[in-house]
Amino acid sequence: MKQSKSYSEKLKDPRWQRKRLETMERDGWKCKFCGDEFSTLNVHHLEYTGDPWNAPDDKLITLCEYCHAIIGDHDLKKFGELQKVVKFVKNEKNHFWAVAFYERAGLFGRFSNDGLEEGFVIGYQDAIKFKTVSESWIDNRMRYLENLIDIKKEQNG
Repeated sequence: MKQSKSYSEKLKDPRWQRKRLETMERDGWKCKFCGDEFSTLNVHHLEYTGDPWNAPDDKLITLCEYCHAIIGDHDLKKFGELQKVVKFVKNEKNHFWAVAFYERAGLFGRFSNDGLEEGFVIGYQDAIKFKTVSESWIDNRMRYLENLIDIKKEQNG
């Protein structure tokens, strides 16, 4: 009796590798949410339909590793579908700051490969305005928030 392959084994299958490369080529070798073409790219299944290589083309999307972490954070689904991501800074701890634009809200936060670590929700219109503020303000706000997060962690032991 033939044993079925694990999902990670299926991702090594040449049929998936071919489909993955075709999807990345279709998407112009860049992330569909933030436009990043220099970070590691992943192909994300919008819907799982069995073997990964059998997924319809319209259910696959190219994402950078950071947007893939954001879209994979199921706690954020309450804001609707992810529309766009604006990334700002990646630090030495492999965290990154971003504004994630969902259907019903914006989320400014610090993310890791596991998803959202800390952040706050902003109304969608405020998120659009926020996107246009000066980069120096964003850098100052990120330093401020990182300090608050560090203080909170120290207090919690």
